Amino acid sequence: MATPEHTPLGRGYDSWLGYYQHANEYWSKQTDIYSTGMIDNCINDVSFLQMKNPLTGEPLEGNEFRDLSLLNATFRGGVRDTRYLSRATYEEDVFKEQMLAVVAAHDLSAPLFLFYSFHLLHTPLQVPPSYLSRIDAIVAAAGAPPFDTDNRRLYAAMEFGTWTSPRYPNCSTSKSATKSRGPEHSDVRILEVKIPYGPPRVQDSLTWVFDCGYEPGCLFNLEDDPTEHVDLSPRHADLAYDLAAELAKLNATLFEPVRGTPSLEACLRGIDEGRYYGPWAHVPDGWYTPVPPPSANQRAKDDFLRSMYVGVPLMSFNIIFPTIDTCRSNKSCDSRLPFWPCSWPF
Repeated sequence: MATPEHTPLGRGYDSWLGYYQHANEYWSKQTDIYSTGMIDNCINDVSFLQMKNPLTGEPLEGNEFRDLSLLNATFRGGVRDTRYLSRATYEEDVFKEQMLAVVAAHDLSAPLFLFYSFHLLHTPLQVPPSYLSRIDAIVAAAGAPPFDTDNRRLYAAMEFGTWTSPRYPNCSTSKSATKSRGPEHSDVRILEVKIPYGPPRVQDSLTWVFDCGYEPGCLFNLEDDPTEHVDLSPRHADLAYDLAAELAKLNATLFEPVRGTPSLEACLRGIDEGRYYGPWAHVPDGWYTPVPPPSANQRAKDDFLRSMYVGVPLMSFNIIFPTIDTCRSNKSCDSRLPFWPCSWPF
């Protein structure tokens, strides 16, 4: 999302509604650690520190950026529809409504290319109560025992909420496995640095990693054993090795683009655009639809957030992100950072 050219609008689409991160909350449309499994360079979540804003006394949750934007011929920026932003509105319903509106408004005499990418089946595990009622009824009707963890129940409800396939995989969430709620995120990061939960044995236990104990690994027949309890590798070693070799061959051509490095400028631009994530580099004047002027209280909060970015250990940024600001213009200081020294340490 660094530049407007990276957005769907810059790639040739006429309109787009979605989020720039790889996940966000279905209800708040924000990006806490339970959504993304990480604390990003804009400090999306500091709730675990139990800090308070010295100006207001309110608990500090993080940057409180929303990640839900609309791009089309007349509007570019964070969504302002209060109904869409309401914590009572489920995000998947927002996408569905927008998709149906595009189809309804389209001239049937012309072809239409529409790409709908579901948010569902991604953390955080959040569903409307009706989804849970539906999956509970399906399980009861099948005569099966209730789900053994809350997260399996939530994940199954998400799956059957959209019915993208007759199977659903094991869940991977941020809730503790020690409380029978499902496995932890397997890739928790703080400022792009992977943070383990402990020694390898602890890490494997909390993320539900299972080692078959031999090469090439476990083999399951998902048609007969969708929950992967019966390992067939000892009886079908040749097939297991063939599949492992095929997987290695496919992984060798895995598309792994250079995604750039986090930038402080992205965070500052997000504040300027009403606390929304969005493009920040090489943005032409007037590209964003102007945001409403913030209230005095909001301006104070924004200034505190800017100073909070300054408080991030500069040494850590310098070590982790040696090219953190290679895309920003070369200037001695930034007026949007009230406490930032007029010389850049990078």
